[in-house]
Amino acid sequence: MRMNKFNFSVLLLLIFSILGSATAQSLSKEEKKKVKSQLKAYMKDPDAYQKMIDGYKEEIDSDQSQIARRKSVIDQLTRQSAEYQKKMMDAENDLNQCQKKPTPECPVYPVPGEVPTEGIVYKVQIGTFKKKDLSHYFIEPKYIGLEKTAEGNNYIISYFRDREEASKFAADLNRLGLKGAFVATYENGERTVKAKKPAKK
Repeated sequence: MRMNKFNFSVLLLLIFSILGSATAQSLSKEEKKKVKSQLKAYMKDPDAYQKMIDGYKEEIDSDQSQIARRKSVIDQLTRQSAEYQKKMMDAENDLNQCQKKPTPECPVYPVPGEVPTEGIVYKVQIGTFKKKDLSHYFIEPKYIGLEKTAEGNNYIISYFRDREEASKFAADLNRLGLKGAFVATYENGERTVKAKKPAKK
């Protein structure tokens, strides 16, 4: 309902009274003069005053609507934060439980040529030689292995980094009676050209 002229005048008188007592110390003369001028203008045009009040109400409604939307967003973020915190706590609990479990032990395989300190094992001796010393070939550990090929079972002693040393070792084995010993070449883990057996002397 729109305000009549009499009520509007009473309201203006009340506002002037408040301005004169409550804001006398906070407003400058120019500020008070400006406020009075605006109030006089509204007194001459009550409809303009009503439009101003309606505009303020619309702004208040709009602000309240924004506040409600932001509150909804905050509530949603709060719920998400609580969910993330719960997931983090669950992950920490899982990690603690995992750390309490014993570490699985991997099987230990014997080092080639190494005799176990417990139990009974056996070795095969291929000969005893007083005049021939091959110990310098075994500064690095060697082992005897098996390779199955189309030609048959190849028994090999590996491995040598220097071809000349491997050739000398093969020659020594031939002299010791292990006829047919020869050098085979491997590149990137694969055997290359098939080696030929040395001619019998």
